[in-house]
Amino acid sequence: ERLVDLGQALLRMDRVKEAEAQFDAAIDVDQSFRPAKLGKGQCRLTEGHVNDALALLRDVAGELELASMFNTAAVLNMRQGRHDAGMNLYQSALKALGKNEKLQARLQFNMGMGYRRWHKKDKALQCFERSMQLDPKFVKAKEQVAIVNAPPAAKTKAANPSVIAEAPAPVKPVGEFSMLVDLTAESAPVFD
Repeated sequence: ERLVDLGQALLRMDRVKEAEAQFDAAIDVDQSFRPAKLGKGQCRLTEGHVNDALALLRDVAGELELASMFNTAAVLNMRQGRHDAGMNLYQSALKALGKNEKLQARLQFNMGMGYRRWHKKDKALQCFERSMQLDPKFVKAKEQVAIVNAPPAAKTKAANPSVIAEAPAPVKPVGEFSMLVDLTAESAPVFD
């Protein structure tokens, strides 16, 4: 269990190779230790070895848990500036995880948040709109469409020359990937 805890800590620090070595050591001790297999699968996903990860994880993780693992691996990549790798993981998750429209909506939403963080507004908007198509009741996707489509405050004031110039309002940050949907939760709340 300590090997898995150490592996998880190393994975959070983006020390993926070292984390995987800890998970491998735990698997050597107990071939059926589920948390070690999940950790190793997470490492494989983070490194972009999707087929290896799926082969390992299909026996120990359900669809929601797999989606959450893809999401975590994508976020870890994007936090390290590996945006393309993160988006590739989202694309792989959409292909690998089938036909559950609610789950697909959450993956599209999270992908949209990644594009938004990456300053790719058009792609973010496409993801949020696709998320709304898949789950019309998904309020967070609707909110993000409104945010992405909102005109910048400076443009609206500049359009009216009679408005006295004032300091711009502070921009509310999106957060360090803190607004991603928790794919393992029944109600899919947003992380705060």
